[in-house]
Amino acid sequence: AVVSTQSTGIFSFCGYGLVACSSVRMARTLQLQLQFYSKYKNTEADKEALEIITGHKVAKWVDKGPLQIVNIVKRNSGGRAINPETEELQMLDDIIVNLTSSNHFRGWVSFPDSSTSPLYYTPCLEVELTEVEFCSMITPFELKPHYSTRQSSDQKIVAMFEHDIQRILVYICPDDGIWNKIYLHYDDLENHVVQQVNEDTSRLVLCLKCCPSFWKSSPETVREKRKKLAKISYGENPERRLRLRTPWTRVRTLTDDEENCNIPRCSALVLTYPTVGSTLSRIVSGFKKHRYQCYFTKFDELRYDEETQVRENWVEKVMSSNEEHSDNINLRYALKCLESVGYQFLDKLDKCSPACKKTFLRFLQEKIRNSGADRIELVTQTIYKLAQAFDKDPFLDPSSVFEEFYDKVDVKPFNVESHYQFIKRIIVTPSRTIFVPPEPIAINRVLRQHINYVDNFARVCFRDEDFSQFNVHSEQGTYNVKKVVEEGIKISDDVVFQFLACSNSQLRSQGLWLFYPQCPVTVETIRDSIGNLNKMKTTQKYVTRMGLAFTATDFSLSEDVDIEEIPEAEKVVGNMRFIFSDGVGCISPEVRDLIVREKYGHEASYKPVAFQVRVGGCKGMVAVDPTLKGKVLQIRPSMKKFESDHKKIEPCGYSGPRELFMNRQVIAILRAQGVSDNVFVSLQNRSLIEVADMLTNEAVAAHEMGSTLRVRVSALE
Repeated sequence: AVVSTQSTGIFSFCGYGLVACSSVRMARTLQLQLQFYSKYKNTEADKEALEIITGHKVAKWVDKGPLQIVNIVKRNSGGRAINPETEELQMLDDIIVNLTSSNHFRGWVSFPDSSTSPLYYTPCLEVELTEVEFCSMITPFELKPHYSTRQSSDQKIVAMFEHDIQRILVYICPDDGIWNKIYLHYDDLENHVVQQVNEDTSRLVLCLKCCPSFWKSSPETVREKRKKLAKISYGENPERRLRLRTPWTRVRTLTDDEENCNIPRCSALVLTYPTVGSTLSRIVSGFKKHRYQCYFTKFDELRYDEETQVRENWVEKVMSSNEEHSDNINLRYALKCLESVGYQFLDKLDKCSPACKKTFLRFLQEKIRNSGADRIELVTQTIYKLAQAFDKDPFLDPSSVFEEFYDKVDVKPFNVESHYQFIKRIIVTPSRTIFVPPEPIAINRVLRQHINYVDNFARVCFRDEDFSQFNVHSEQGTYNVKKVVEEGIKISDDVVFQFLACSNSQLRSQGLWLFYPQCPVTVETIRDSIGNLNKMKTTQKYVTRMGLAFTATDFSLSEDVDIEEIPEAEKVVGNMRFIFSDGVGCISPEVRDLIVREKYGHEASYKPVAFQVRVGGCKGMVAVDPTLKGKVLQIRPSMKKFESDHKKIEPCGYSGPRELFMNRQVIAILRAQGVSDNVFVSLQNRSLIEVADMLTNEAVAAHEMGSTLRVRVSALE
């Protein structure tokens, strides 16, 4: 939302005025420099208007296109010298109040660091709140609340600003009821916070990157802890000790109606507190210490009423505008991606766009109604791009941006290799389900066999609210995970993505595959096509074996080969039996040449001698045996995991030259082969010199970081 201009260090907020101040101290005058983007230009009328708003004389005005640089001067009567330590801050306060309260200037005003009084930094600050709101910020100056709770005689709300460990804790504590806690880390915030200062109360607006986490404590536990702490308080605030020592349980949201809760869709957390003492300075100083921009402005608050409430069936209204596309799964999924943006988008559905003089809901209905089968894919791709555009500019006008993208969009965003396909991706958190535009994913055997139904597949990953690894163990926190596995993900009444399977890598990365069944292909028919898994006795082994068919492979060998089963290479020594061929088979040179030719399309200069393969229910390595003739693949009993009718070779790994990194085992082997210790010492010294050069030479640092990045990318590929 805030775009930085590095050449000037000024911030532009979507064309609205944004003010940054810096001061120049003089003997008889005090001068402040304002830099802003707004409708004002270097004209006599605008100069007079700005002087009236700020209350001070405009000494110099430099017009640099959208950027306006204005010097404002304060002169004391009588010619006495100005004390900048006392009058500079007062002048700045006056300008900020005048600008933020004026109806003619709309902007965000910031305190310059050079003009700030000694920081009132407090590592941990406790503030009593009068209200907590979850809102959507429709424009830089419009807030629309969707959930709020107030302090009352029987409910206390406290915020803990723990600036030293960069987190905010908000406690909502009724005297006799369930306590709630909101946990928010600074990494979950945008790089700016906004304050609205009124005479009695101030509002701190925290712009959210993601939904905070929510916790609850039972009233029985609170009463029990309160009795114990009442006996021994050690002079400390017993209520604070109670909040810190009460066991908390992770929940999905704050309200009892978790299915219809609006909180996860909001983009701003608003904390209202009394304007007393140095509370404002202490809050601002904590954020400024961690490089957050702190702005002041005046918000126009929009109340949430039933007439403007966005109903859940808006997707159905759009889909029903053209019966020809009512069963288009890609279009329906694209609309769900747009809905996942949250209230930044949903609150604009019923707002009239200045570009087309109609609401976006009506605009989209007309667009789909007038799109034939040859144009509906363009509409779908445009909706995907519109959903992604909200990440860069949350205050955009959806109708005008849609038209702009529609004229430029390509049905195929970019070319991908043949072994990649665009697959739908869904992120499930404890509080919400986020639909993401399709991404290129390496295909596997199942996708290859059902390539005509590739749009019916979806990949799901489970993440915490900040998109870190899912590490929630409470019953309510894992509710969405159980719901996805048991019921699937519902796109509409007729479209439900059902749990299909998961590969071994997905189990480690907390993900799985879903499939939307369409006759004659269902979840059961796909599982049956993988092979006979009836012999699996445990769920863990059943899921692991099924995951073999979902391993990403480059291709499936088009030509048939003769598959032979050979015994293990083993040796018996006394009562011990040693197997030297566990998971390793053989292929003939002719099969190796077929694999190389199909991968590269021609004879390669380097031919691998070993492959990692999947063949039906078999997995493992195969090495080239030069004594084998014809198209032969030899597998061993240790490679066979289950019976399958699939007989095609699918390579997923190749032998080849690799970079060698020294470790103790490699060094021990090389020393045993006669390599001198001086060689290892010289390699170590050279590596240390390279690290030292990175600290003094930017070119060397960029080269080393680039080479490391390329190695990591190639390893991922």
